[in-house]
Amino acid sequence: MALLCGSNLLLLVVANYFLHRDVLYPGFLQAVLWFIVVALCIVYRDMFIPIPESLFTLLLAGVVVFGMGAFVASYNHTASKTRNYVDVTTLPSDKAVVILAIVVILGLFPYLSRISELAASGPSTNSFINLRYNASVNLEETGGIGRVSYFITLSYVLAGIAILKRQGPRAPTISKPLTILFLAIAFVYGLLSSGRGQLLTLLLIALTIPLILRAARPGRTVVILACVGTILFAGVGIALEKGGNIGSTVGENLTTMRESVVTYILGGVPALGSFLKDRGPDVAFGANSFRSVFALFQALGFSTSAAPLVQPYLDVPMPVNVYTIYQPYVLDFGLVGGLLALFAIGFAHGVLYTRATTARPKALWVFLFAVSTLPLSMQAFQDMYFSLLSLWIQYATYGVVFFSLLTDGRRRLAAGRPLHNGLTPSRL
Repeated sequence: MALLCGSNLLLLVVANYFLHRDVLYPGFLQAVLWFIVVALCIVYRDMFIPIPESLFTLLLAGVVVFGMGAFVASYNHTASKTRNYVDVTTLPSDKAVVILAIVVILGLFPYLSRISELAASGPSTNSFINLRYNASVNLEETGGIGRVSYFITLSYVLAGIAILKRQGPRAPTISKPLTILFLAIAFVYGLLSSGRGQLLTLLLIALTIPLILRAARPGRTVVILACVGTILFAGVGIALEKGGNIGSTVGENLTTMRESVVTYILGGVPALGSFLKDRGPDVAFGANSFRSVFALFQALGFSTSAAPLVQPYLDVPMPVNVYTIYQPYVLDFGLVGGLLALFAIGFAHGVLYTRATTARPKALWVFLFAVSTLPLSMQAFQDMYFSLLSLWIQYATYGVVFFSLLTDGRRRLAAGRPLHNGLTPSRL
């Protein structure tokens, strides 16, 4: 069944590509992702517990349904496939960028203070392990990074703005050194969060925006993503002593790191198989998918409780606590409801794709499409759509503020002055 699923997924990869002949098309990206995952499951099947054959049917159906949603949303759309430029009137004004940069830089002080507190709280002698443990596993007791984590999102918005102001207009409206500085600040925020996902978010934003604007070649982008992603994964893994150790030899680290990477990429699939096999008939009607909503009401003092974001561990045979994108939706709505959720998600990706790949797109849509590649790329790992709804609301809110309300175009229109054509670099 796995081989049949893999061959059918390959057909879907080809079919989704020819729908738009564009590697950025979400239906194509998702089909490629799951084809690679299923192919690796076949190659490394001896590493894990047996995967039920019915699970491969579900994975294939999920790609079909997601692709249907993306197809409906992008029907009759013709993407711009040559070097493209954003509508410069939708880029944030220099004043807005300066204010955001000041906020992000000043935010480093309380952020570093909180990080230092978590890193010094034990239980290990390794500060980075302490930080990771207290920010995730022991989250309920420590409160994690807390409110200062909002500065991470703001720093990524600042990095995205810098890249858009550099790649979006025909002539850059921000200097290269300043762009590098903003990216470096965002990297510090992401690195000290101790999570690989945070660094992956920044990497995807930095690489996807030029790709959307056809300022970078897809092949080169994939190579950079793979190389930098591997280095970051290995570096964080060694710091956390997960898949590597500073005191081990290079050969030993390569062996354990390979096993760690395979487990990280594929572990959710056999875990999902065990979950589906053992789950009961009851459904939770949104308690897991909309945990962010319940968490908000809980924070406001209502008598509700949010489902834990960190899932219990399961041996597959190595311990994992991720169950792919399907788990919360199946828990809440059953198998059919889970597939309907994939259709809705595919549709949302299709909408972002059509808005971001038009000629002279608005900067907001380019930014949001770049951000959306994170949950898409993590589908085989865990759900990052509804389970992290509050995060996407943050990005959408900041996007509207900086790309719609605090733009140079809006400022000039309010002053009764003509809009500039984006050919002259700004003061930044």
